[in-house]
Amino acid sequence: MNKLRIFALICLIAAGVLLFLQSVFGLIAMLGIGLSTLREVVLVLCLTMAFPIYLSAIISLRTATICLWLFFIAQWVDECLIDSPHFVTPFDWWHGDMLFVAILFVQCTYLALRRCGENKKVGLFNVFPMP
Repeated sequence: MNKLRIFALICLIAAGVLLFLQSVFGLIAMLGIGLSTLREVVLVLCLTMAFPIYLSAIISLRTATICLWLFFIAQWVDECLIDSPHFVTPFDWWHGDMLFVAILFVQCTYLALRRCGENKKVGLFNVFPMP
């Protein structure tokens, strides 16, 4: 295994852990939020969907990266509309920070694997060695 593949493996593990923790926090927060209005449902989805979107990287890291960036923007818009419509930075709370760092890890993994000569449809199973 060359150094770029090891770097990609470490980045993917770190991103997976961050996104898993974010989704677990969302599940815990969901217990106190409830699902009575559409706004609450959207908020709960924004708190819990990070890890399932990351799992789309099993098929394609490129697709997962694009979907995670779109999810980051959707989460930012949802954060702006929580109480009353106002503009906030996506880095006001740790949830946005963790998501941004995890997306950068996934993006770095994809770029590193492309430099190693992998095709555009590279997925998680191309990074993790199979026995």
